Amino acid sequence: MTNEREFPQEAAERWQPLSCLRDNGSGETWLGRDRGSGEKVLLRLCFDPDAVRQAENEYHCLLHLQEQGEAMAELFPRALAFLRFGEDENRCLLVREYIEGQSLAELVDQGSGAPFVSRNFALDAAEQLLSQ
Repeated sequence: MTNEREFPQEAAERWQPLSCLRDNGSGETWLGRDRGSGEKVLLRLCFDPDAVRQAENEYHCLLHLQEQGEAMAELFPRALAFLRFGEDENRCLLVREYIEGQSLAELVDQGSGAPFVSRNFALDAAEQLLSQ
């Protein structure tokens, strides 16, 4: 990571970045470890205002799904934290549960996974959550 994209100090005390999984220019996705529990987590750093808004929406959607009960919780990772940082809080860190294996998008694209999981289901669920 460059100094410009340094991991926020207040987060580094709790989560240890292990390896960068993706860097798309507006943010980075890291495999990390919770320093307290030792569990793997997904750390999403966002540096672009649009990416920050998207990550904040994702965080709230995941929290909403967690509140819907076990059936939805089994399909989606748990949202663990959302932290804004930077001079104007124009950067963020989204921390999610890390689930080993393929992503939901990869399973849907391959046509595998649970029979009730489909691209339309995922799009409908996202649309409903974002409209609330």
